Amino acid sequence: MTEPEGYQRREDVARRSRKLRDLALLLPFCGAIAFASPVLDAFESANSGIGHKVIYIFGCWIFLIVCAFVLSRALRTEIRDK
Repeated sequence: MTEPEGYQRREDVARRSRKLRDLALLLPFCGAIAFASPVLDAFESANSGIGHKVIYIFGCWIFLIVCAFVLSRALRTEIRDK
């Protein structure tokens, strides 16, 4: 016996919404892990390649901002559809 088409669609939408919310919850933790290494290493060796570390930190920061923007847009459409 097959399920009605509408039920399957609602289940797919709910699964997608759950995945987006999980990604939004994981984003700050991924950012903290990405920032931990160069920040901790900066205190260990004060004058060895600090410019590269600063570029890495700002690059990660911009990447996290873009990811948060994309996720917020996707979640906004999910909320609006409900």
